Amino acid sequence: MKLIINEWRKFFHQKRISIIFPVFQLITTVGFLSIVRIFENTSSASEPDSYFLGTSQITFIYLIFFGMVCAATTITKEASSGTIKFLLTRPYNRHKIMLAKFSSIIILMVVYGSISELLNYFLQFIFLGELPPFSFAMSQLVVTIAKILVVSVFFCSFALMISALVDSSAFTTAVTFIYFTMGSPVWSLAAQFLKIDRNGWIFKLCPLQSNSYLLGLMNADKISFDGNLLITIITNLAYAFIFYLIGDFIFSKKDISLAN
Repeated sequence: MKLIINEWRKFFHQKRISIIFPVFQLITTVGFLSIVRIFENTSSASEPDSYFLGTSQITFIYLIFFGMVCAATTITKEASSGTIKFLLTRPYNRHKIMLAKFSSIIILMVVYGSISELLNYFLQFIFLGELPPFSFAMSQLVVTIAKILVVSVFFCSFALMISALVDSSAFTTAVTFIYFTMGSPVWSLAAQFLKIDRNGWIFKLCPLQSNSYLLGLMNADKISFDGNLLITIITNLAYAFIFYLIGDFIFSKKDISLAN
């Protein structure tokens, strides 16, 4: 637990993470609600549920990038500054340090996401003067946190793996971002060229496609807790576990003495 708290302190000392991300998320959410208010004044239609879904989607997008940046910088910055060497002098092995870094990011994202969703609820009342049913807001909170967990575990594990392999946080962030945004389109083009059935499990559960397919299942108007969802979640977690194990192995063998 001390290692996790120590990681949180490092995150909060980084202005890009502790200040810039929340501020830009707040600005984006306020801008969205302001635009909604302008158009709502010219229309008799009012859809508080859909507006809350919009702010939840903003929260989800920001938190995924938040997790990517945290995972991309947690090893590389410490290695380049030399602070990781001080941590290794403590009575902790590298496997525990890696696990603490991963756990701290995931827990922080859940807390951050929960606070963001509650803030979205009150911001909607301030700007629009109307709220979705509280039960709907709470159910959407659960869905958003679940989406954040299943996707962030995957990409944070991937970013930690790349971060342990290279010493550039910018490169790690860029590679993870490209994977997140371009993985599915690239695989779709490759599947079309290779004549792979888009309805088959080979296409759906490819590491480049599984997250997009999972988000599609979880973004449905009514989530169906069937075999497709369960298989996709298990597959995603399996990929994340493989990425984490690779990253943990690389970190355990990394020559930290070369850090400046």
